[in-house]
Amino acid sequence: AREGTLARPDVTGHGDEAFGPERRSHSHFARVLGAYGQDATAGYSRAMRVGVMGAGAVGCFVGGLLADAGFEVVLVGRPRLFDELRAHGLTVADETASTTVPADALSLATSPDALKGCDVVLVCTKSRQTEGVAREMKPHLAPDALVVSLQNGVRNPDRLRQALPQDVLPGIVEFNVVWSDNAHFQRTTRG
Repeated sequence: AREGTLARPDVTGHGDEAFGPERRSHSHFARVLGAYGQDATAGYSRAMRVGVMGAGAVGCFVGGLLADAGFEVVLVGRPRLFDELRAHGLTVADETASTTVPADALSLATSPDALKGCDVVLVCTKSRQTEGVAREMKPHLAPDALVVSLQNGVRNPDRLRQALPQDVLPGIVEFNVVWSDNAHFQRTTRG
């Protein structure tokens, strides 16, 4: 159920120039994630599979935007959230528009083993969970998966890089999200 058009915020952080040649192989992923409105299958034979490790307020908001744009989205989070999602779908909104993604359009999981086969994994956990989450995800990530830290704290990408062999990009979320009842996620500020 779409009402209006949601603004698509840039959550990918820096451009190619911020990374050495070893990181540029994933620049297309970053551009696609930064421009949610693009076709999720652009340049691919299938929709990109994006995992969200830590499906809380920010993770669900970004995951909802990606699912609405046609990406295959895997949310890894707590059972309480998934009960709400199954009952109401995932609603993302800003001050001008909202959209609801049906629960059956999302993969919902409580274990990081659901991240197998993801092209991109967005880490949206609290900073204090970074090392533990990296250990939990490591055996399940594809060797060529891109990991993007969408966490508070400038050290988190380095912590992920120390624990994971995959490329890790820092991301910036320049907005706040409020999680209210019935799996409704409202962006309340702009960057």
